[in-house]
Amino acid sequence: MVKNETKVCTKCKCEKDLLLFPAKKIAKDGRASWCRACFKANWDERYRENHQHYRDSHNTSRRKIREQNARKVFEYLTHHACAGCGESDPVVLEFDHRDRTKKSECISNLVSNSSWNRVELEIQKCDVLCANCHRRKSAAEFNYKRHVFINA
Repeated sequence: MVKNETKVCTKCKCEKDLLLFPAKKIAKDGRASWCRACFKANWDERYRENHQHYRDSHNTSRRKIREQNARKVFEYLTHHACAGCGESDPVVLEFDHRDRTKKSECISNLVSNSSWNRVELEIQKCDVLCANCHRRKSAAEFNYKRHVFINA
């Protein structure tokens, strides 16, 4: 019968089975000096102490990505006019998916939550239309009641 090796945790001072210590290549015995439970407790405490810092860091990063994506979308729209009427004011231009079945997400959601590569892939599935042309196209496409009354 093989006896399990044990080690004393330098944090909690308890003798525990060697397998309860994470691997550490540079240690003499190949194991960390703290047991897994002590590591977890330490990381949990550090997270509680620095929770706001982690949130702020994440939010700052997301805000930068969102601003960069929005800037690139605006730049894209300044170089593309409405496919319906030729309107070139980027403030009124929108993206219209050519094939709604291939739409993975709204461009505005992607700008807020995704990388530029993903936004760009979705833009390639779209035509640029001004707000008026986009509403007219959607009304005709989905057979809105107003569209039916106007064309009657």
